[in-house]
Amino acid sequence: MVVTAVNVSGLERCLRSIAAQAIGGVPFEIIVVLNRAQGEVRDLVQGRVAGVKIVDSDVNRGFAGGSNLGREAASGGVHRPAAR
Repeated sequence: MVVTAVNVSGLERCLRSIAAQAIGGVPFEIIVVLNRAQGEVRDLVQGRVAGVKIVDSDVNRGFAGGSNLGREAASGGVHRPAAR
């Protein structure tokens, strides 16, 4: 799970790194919480990132609040939040 609002270059690197860590056959999901994200961050996630579950918040809830939103949307039992 990645909680983000403004760091588009950090988000792009983070998502590439997560994808590179994928182990064949091991199921996982990537959740990006848009914590009142605008502009380039929103464009990156909505237009160029495939296979990501997006949780959109109109209010910046901070890292803890964003992590809670992402956790609620997750289908698995292990959650590893990251801020970008």
